[in-house]
Amino acid sequence: MADEFSQSKYANSVVSINVLNEPVNALDKVKTYYSRAYNVIRNRSNLFVVFGDGFQGPNYWKGVFPRNQYEGIALDSHVSLCPVPLLREKCYPLTTCPLSGLHHLH
Repeated sequence: MADEFSQSKYANSVVSINVLNEPVNALDKVKTYYSRAYNVIRNRSNLFVVFGDGFQGPNYWKGVFPRNQYEGIALDSHVSLCPVPLLREKCYPLTTCPLSGLHHLH
């Protein structure tokens, strides 16, 4: 995908690649996958690399992607409103822009 969407014909429409949408299990394995995916994409492209936050919120990811090793990355947070009282404790506080849900990590 990085090779394809880095072509000039996509320059005005594709600016990033979202590595994985809504990971929910085995976040240690997800972190490893993200690191490998970042290296593959970065070796082929200058597109922004977007990581799904796994419904953990931005604080969980602080320090995972050191600034001196990762450039042009963002964290995608899908903030959900929890209408069911039993689920509210699982939801993290609204910390993202409700319009974009993206946190610029660097």
